[in-house]
Order: sequence, then structure tokens, then C-alpha cells
Amino acid sequence: MRGEPRVGIVVGAPRSGTSLVYRALCCHPDAAWISSWVVRRPGAWWLAALDRVPRAAPAWRQRAWFPDGGRAYVYDRPRSLVDRLLPSPVEGEPVFEWCGVPESDDGLLPPTRATLAVHLRRIGRADGGAVLISKRIGHNRRIGWLEAQLEAPRWLHVVRDGRDAARSLASVPWWPTTDLWWWGGGTPADWAATGRDPQEATHRHWAAEIGAIEAGLRFVDPERQVTVRYEDLVVDPAEVLRTAAAACGLDPGAKRWLHAVAQLPMPTAPAARPAPLEARPPSTIDDALDRWGYQR
Repeated sequence: MRGEPRVGIVVGAPRSGTSLVYRALCCHPDAAWISSWVVRRPGAWWLAALDRVPRAAPAWRQRAWFPDGGRAYVYDRPRSLVDRLLPSPVEGEPVFEWCGVPESDDGLLPPTRATLAVHLRRIGRADGGAVLISKRIGHNRRIGWLEAQLEAPRWLHVVRDGRDAARSLASVPWWPTTDLWWWGGGTPADWAATGRDPQEATHRHWAAEIGAIEAGLRFVDPERQVTVRYEDLVVDPAEVLRTAAAACGLDPGAKRWLHAVAQLPMPTAPAARPAPLEARPPSTIDDALDRWGYQR
């Protein structure tokens, strides 16, 4: 009989491949996750029992979870009703809000209906997995808080060249309304309305998210954190995903999972990058690129 589910948390700047890695890990037979059904009723942890359906229907799971090759999400066309009915791993922010989790490490903790650790254990038990995998861009700014609340969680950081991540960020429909928390509020649309360079906003956002992750992971035992690179993922997805699985406490050699991963189309290597900004402070993105070994 399995013990209490453990927790593995995926962090990374937006458009760095975190969703793809997250969903690939959730294909593992021992993985539990926050589903599209649970976020509709965050307190109803028992709805996670529906997560057992995708395990029994791998072909349906691949079609519904990876609808367009290597992209985990498709924004330009609707999915069928049948595919939407299948529980899918999502960013479970409604669950964290229901448990009173602050937006950042320096946020105030509002009253909670249930402690996060207890609620995640309930979701994991209902799901039937041994390790609950959570992915949320918002986790980047609350790593220290989560580290203090959960019992020895595992951390997986997915990093991508900030120039490529920024270019991809500018192409998604939700970017214009994103909260530029590092700017003191406002959105990219507000940023552009002031006459600032839109590309600079994407660069600054990547650098700020990377900085938040670096600051948060200082609270974490180095033995419980692993970094993988998007650039390695597109070259050797099987090896990178095995590393990611082991980092989260999943068996990297599980045959059913390796078979499922082998069926997943992966993104191709990035195309040529746009020309760099002519007028931007050197610290906007260059310092972070240097820290992570990306040549300029």
C-alpha cells in the first residue's frame, strides 16, 4: 500500500517549456496532479478520483493533453467537447487560493479553510498517485513559503534562453493582460501605452521571473532541486524527462511512462532570434543570460 503522496513542484519563467514538462510528468503512472475538474470546485478534493481515467485511456490522454504536437496548450482553436471532458493537468491556482496561499513570499497569509499540505495529500490520495506534481508560474515568487509549508518538496526548474522565451511570450493571447508585478502593477498593454518598447517588457519579465526563482531556491536544500534546460529537451527529450522524473521522485525507468513519452511529439529547435534591443539597460536581460550560461 502506498504511503502519503509526496510533492514535486515545477517552476520556470513563462514560455520556458514548463507546461510541456509538467504534462509529460503527469503521464507517469505514479504521478498525481491538480486537474481541470478539481479547479472548478477547489475544496472538492474527491474529484481527483477522476484522474484515474486518463491512466486507463492513454490514446485519449495523448490526443486531449497534447493537441498540437509539442505544444501543451493550443490557443487558436477550440478543443472538442469529448477532449474537454477528460481530466487534464492544469495550473491549480484556485486550489492554492482556496487554501490561502499568498501570491509571493512577502505576501500576507489570509485565513485558510484547510492547510495546503493536508489538502494536497487528499488530492493525491484520491488521484491514486505517489507523487503530486504541481506547476504554476505563480510558484516562482513563493518558493520560500511553499518550502516552509510542505514536507521536503522536490523542485524542478525548467530554464530557457530568455530571448527565445521572450519572443514566444509576445505571441500568446494572454500576454497583453499579464500582471507586470515587477513594474509595480499594470500590464504589457499599459506598458506600451506609455511609449515603452514592448519587446523590453518581455525581456524584463523573463529576467524578473528568473530572479524570483533564484531567490526562492536559496531556501531549498540543493539535493532537492534540479534544473533542466529547454534546449536540451528539444535535442534529447527522453533523457531530459527521465532526469525530470527522478528529480520529482518518480521512477525514471517506468516502462509504461517511457512508452507514453516516446509517443509525444516534441518542439523543434528555436528559429533565429530577433535583433537585440538597441536601447535597454544592460541588466534588463543580459545579467541573467550570463548567469545561466547563454552566450550573447
